[in-house]
Amino acid sequence: MKDLALQVIEAEIAYHKQRIEELEKKKRDLEKALASPEVKAKLVISPADLEKLPWKNYPNGKGSWIFADLQDPIAKTLVELLEEHSGKIKIGGFVYRFSGPNKKFVSRYPRR
Repeated sequence: MKDLALQVIEAEIAYHKQRIEELEKKKRDLEKALASPEVKAKLVISPADLEKLPWKNYPNGKGSWIFADLQDPIAKTLVELLEEHSGKIKIGGFVYRFSGPNKKFVSRYPRR
């Protein structure tokens, strides 16, 4: 009887160890996804928020820009994200990056 009780407990331990490994893998996968600039950006700022900024179209019609020093909270968040991710980030249907001397502008172009 004692051996059976030990076998049951060992089986439960094995089950829980396997479940812990599965959860740790899920955690690692989630951490990896959240480390992605694109995923982080979507959690912090939405494409709809970005549309509210005063974008000015380039004459060629292929992109638009704003001043990087806008006092708008959405623009400030975008600039912070760009600084965290080497000056380039994809959000929604656009690629955002710094442009001009001393990162004076934020430009956006449609994603390819």
